[in-house]
Amino acid sequence: MYAPRKTNITKLLQLFADKKEIFQSELEELTKVSYRNNIRQLQILQQLGLIELARVEPCKEQGKRKQGRGKQVWKITFSGLLQALRLMSDRIISFEINTLDHIAEVHNDKWLIFQEWAYLSKDADIKNLVIKGLELNYLTQHVQEVNYAAADTMKRIYETVPAARAIEDINSKLKERDCTNAALWLYDTLHLEIWPYHVYQQPEGTDYSQLACVKVPRYALKNPNLRMFIEEQFRIEDQRHKIIKDFGKALFGKEGKYE
Repeated sequence: MYAPRKTNITKLLQLFADKKEIFQSELEELTKVSYRNNIRQLQILQQLGLIELARVEPCKEQGKRKQGRGKQVWKITFSGLLQALRLMSDRIISFEINTLDHIAEVHNDKWLIFQEWAYLSKDADIKNLVIKGLELNYLTQHVQEVNYAAADTMKRIYETVPAARAIEDINSKLKERDCTNAALWLYDTLHLEIWPYHVYQQPEGTDYSQLACVKVPRYALKNPNLRMFIEEQFRIEDQRHKIIKDFGKALFGKEGKYE
């Protein structure tokens, strides 16, 4: 007989972060609370975009009859993963490395940083800087505590506004880009006026070469997948600078300054 209490929705989200997928039928055993309670919590997490239905496995056939309605399998989304990491960060101030290693391995299909986690972990100093960048530059600043009471409102929005899901998909991709920038310290790198020189050519042992915003990108550039991402961010930033410069010239004259 289970204790008459509500499922701790935070723990349920962390459970999804710990596993690649979870069968709905497993939840009663995993959480030690009633099936009905778990279903309600699943609905809340789904409505907030923190988990999604991965698939429905066909039910077994016995003779000519199918037994049951199929097995629902759930998985955490990237937004849910960020929320779970934020909760972990809040609870123990800094990440427990073994736990984060496990999450990165389980969810290496959800994020470039987790995909290349083995490479980033080869250098302990780089690994710690990546964790610090993720925690300080993104999670504590951009991932707010979830308002679970807003789940019903979000459900109504998705049901009545056709474009809402598409907008959320775009926001999710932007979150992934911004989160990767934070982990690789590119937020700081891109604010240096001569950042390509510092990352690509600054000699080792100089003051600049020891900065996280130079050290981490320089290490990451040796990995083909990370290099592709970083150079794309450099191209975007270069285009942004050109647009701002051209806009300044149009407003203020040849030098792009107020005259």
